[in-house]
Amino acid sequence: MDKSAQIAYFDERAETWDEICSHNPDKLRTLVTLCGIAPGARVLDVGCGTGVLTPYLLERQPKQVVGVDFSPRMIALAKQKCDDARVEYRCQDVMELSDGEFDLAVVYSAFPHFENRGSLIRQLHHLLLPGGRVMICHSQGRSEINALHQGSAPGLSMPLPAAQTLAHTLAPCFDVDLAVDTPALYAVSGVSCML
Repeated sequence: MDKSAQIAYFDERAETWDEICSHNPDKLRTLVTLCGIAPGARVLDVGCGTGVLTPYLLERQPKQVVGVDFSPRMIALAKQKCDDARVEYRCQDVMELSDGEFDLAVVYSAFPHFENRGSLIRQLHHLLLPGGRVMICHSQGRSEINALHQGSAPGLSMPLPAAQTLAHTLAPCFDVDLAVDTPALYAVSGVSCML
């Protein structure tokens, strides 16, 4: 996938993103609960977009939330929406992030935009503390997500795999303990293991 085309796509839609993308608050709270965030945790929000997940992460009383996204417009809007001192937004590709000792890395509603998923998984493992958790999730089902991406972002995304397939892909780096793949919700999560 062409990174510059991806950035342009999200920059062009940033102003209306929160209106055109549906995020059910109850489902977001469910996903954040499944993350198991302990008070004082450091959280990495990968592909954070306009920061839609940030308020729900903050409800769990983390020490820090770092949101990364390579779209300058998305990051600018996220910064406008949140002035909590615990939150830092960076216009950066997560693959270029080197300073990380996070307790949780969450990839909410962004995984289809990563072409080299093995590299992403290894990078997240690198950024997490031993025993840190990864959560890859959507507040819609896989069929709905794949239909949406095929219709609105062809060439800029890849299909979301079955949860069990993703669990197998994560297995070399993470002990997977959650794989939800229903018409209403998608979530795969695991704890960092020694390589």
